[in-house]
Amino acid sequence: MIVLPSGRIVDLSTDRSKHHALRQQGVTALVCPLSAHRKLYPLEDIIYRRPGEEGKPKCGWTEYDYEYSGYTLDTVRFASDWTEEDKAALCKWLQQDDQRRRIETARRRLVENQQQLSVKIYSSPQHLYSLLQHRLMRLPLKHATAKHWIATINKHIQSGVREEEIQWSGLPQYLLQQPADKLISKTQLLENWNDKNLRLELSTINIGRPQFKNA
Repeated sequence: MIVLPSGRIVDLSTDRSKHHALRQQGVTALVCPLSAHRKLYPLEDIIYRRPGEEGKPKCGWTEYDYEYSGYTLDTVRFASDWTEEDKAALCKWLQQDDQRRRIETARRRLVENQQQLSVKIYSSPQHLYSLLQHRLMRLPLKHATAKHWIATINKHIQSGVREEEIQWSGLPQYLLQQPADKLISKTQLLENWNDKNLRLELSTINIGRPQFKNA
């Protein structure tokens, strides 16, 4: 793991390499023993390490130890919530031998005959946990202008709330329709929470049945 100039602690994960390979057209075919190292970047997730006791980052691999950033080594260059200093520090770190070896392990996550990918789309669930909603409910702020609410919501991006979640909530759209200086209560804000357009997608990989040979 590495502590970036911003203080964010990041690490790498290849757990979803096979998933990324299937989701991106052509990636699986390009990854082979002779593939360039750089072609593995779309298969490697960047994760954020959670703080543990005394502020030290947790080193485990459970949901309590880290969270997915939503970026791969290939897409982080487009991240709007990363500074150029953080991106440069990450790029330099990735050139170290230890990190290059870790990235190379993504090859082992791929198996042959994994071309079949079935997808099911589900409507918006009745109960879905939202980190943003949870934080807004606990926020001591009771009233604020539409402009202030937008700034408050966007500020949570720096502490783990995803930009996609903010958009899915429907709150930016609601607030932008209000006069910038209009006073809005937190109750009104939460009453206009609208995630009905959210859809869940379940991907199932069919890799075929294992083949056994007689000894």
